[in-house]
Amino acid sequence: MIEKWPPPHQVRRSRRARNIGLSINPKSGLEIILPLRASMNDALDFLDSKRRWVERHLKAYNDALNQEKSFPTEVVLSALGQTLSVRYHHIQAAEKIRLKAFDQHLVFAGPITQFDDCLPSFNRWLRKQAKNYLPEWLAEVSKSIQLPFDRVSVRAQKTLWGSCNHKKQISLNDRLLFLPYELVRYVLIHELCHTVYLSHGKRFWQLVSRFDPDFKNHERSLRDVSHYIPSYFRP
Repeated sequence: MIEKWPPPHQVRRSRRARNIGLSINPKSGLEIILPLRASMNDALDFLDSKRRWVERHLKAYNDALNQEKSFPTEVVLSALGQTLSVRYHHIQAAEKIRLKAFDQHLVFAGPITQFDDCLPSFNRWLRKQAKNYLPEWLAEVSKSIQLPFDRVSVRAQKTLWGSCNHKKQISLNDRLLFLPYELVRYVLIHELCHTVYLSHGKRFWQLVSRFDPDFKNHERSLRDVSHYIPSYFRP
């Protein structure tokens, strides 16, 4: 049971919403989706009416989040179609934590006291994996749609999946490996189209639609990919 009611929440007004709704997600927590015609009192009344639902789902969400943040047992790289189990070997006498990667699992070994201790080596491994795949995929898509680029870099970006400058140099986010390949391919097309038009003007989107007719759905999907990306890899 939630001791303090109402719990922390956000209110988001939506032109599309016909009725008041609730959602729970990592980015905004508990969120009340409010139609334009509804008032704040309507929002709180609705929240009160769904108290049992909120308490049950907030508890389940927080329990899952805490478990995930403790010591995750697997990592899913959707772009590669891989699910790797994760194991931990505590070795107090070791100088540092090392990560060994095998075909079906990852092993962290060293003086591990909490999962955060493993993140530096986890990040290095993810970056290496991304560098093995993303540049090659970009080159393939570039050749397919005949939009050349100058060079590509791979790094961890907090807010962008990719970027392109006026020199046709493209940067890609290593977290792309967590997404389904169709979304990754859309990001690659998006950035390659920036080699022609840097801004998001009408001609840019016309070019994008030429190579990805379903780009609007892909854009929407990219707005909430928290269910693909582990909490410990989110900004």
